[in-house]
Amino acid sequence: MARWLGFYFLFQFILVRFISPGVSSFGGNIFAYAVSPKKKLILELKEKIPIAFEVYDFLFKPDQKFKFTPGQYMEWTLGHNGQDARGQRRYFTIASSPTEDNIRMGVKFYPNSSSYKQSMLS
Repeated sequence: MARWLGFYFLFQFILVRFISPGVSSFGGNIFAYAVSPKKKLILELKEKIPIAFEVYDFLFKPDQKFKFTPGQYMEWTLGHNGQDARGQRRYFTIASSPTEDNIRMGVKFYPNSSSYKQSMLS
């Protein structure tokens, strides 16, 4: 038991001294990329519907059949000019039913929105 306790404290000493949060974050991102699904879905915007003050419902037609579970979110990429520091990717929840042929996404826009949302709205 004492030997395992010694290994534990040595392991903790090495982690605390030599592995920074940046290194552990990098390692976590590599692991997440390795185990995540790699499916690319191209969506065509069919309609942008205002549903409330500064809230829009975006209706997309996917280029292929797409299965998902209710409440699932996706990482959306929108290439645009004048990107801010947050880049061209965001996470949004899918607002449509898995039984529908189209994919819906509801988005609230605030004053001084990010470059991503400004491009999305235009």
